[in-house]
Amino acid sequence: MRPAPRETPTLEDFARRIEREEVRGLFATFCAEVEGFPGVVVETAPFDARFVAHNGFVVRVSPYADLFLAAVGAACPCEMRVATREGLAAALDLAMRHFLDTAGASPPPARVTV
Repeated sequence: MRPAPRETPTLEDFARRIEREEVRGLFATFCAEVEGFPGVVVETAPFDARFVAHNGFVVRVSPYADLFLAAVGAACPCEMRVATREGLAAALDLAMRHFLDTAGASPPPARVTV
């Protein structure tokens, strides 16, 4: 008997959609790196995953058979097609720049006076 399908796919489910093993590894690396940014959480939908933080940081990844699409930013995202290590490095660089840009937008922590 087969288990009931999940309504929301996991990052591993998305990775299995990529046919080329090398690109599947790049996808896993990208997701692990971005998920590791402080304060970032993953939201999954049927066709893509979003990495978001409270300060406006948004990165959306969509897997395809031979590549994955990384869209960085919320209002007018910069989209990159990733299928090589060079593409992975460029996408991670763009995600990190966006993270650092939005980090300055978050409010400072509350001061505690004693």
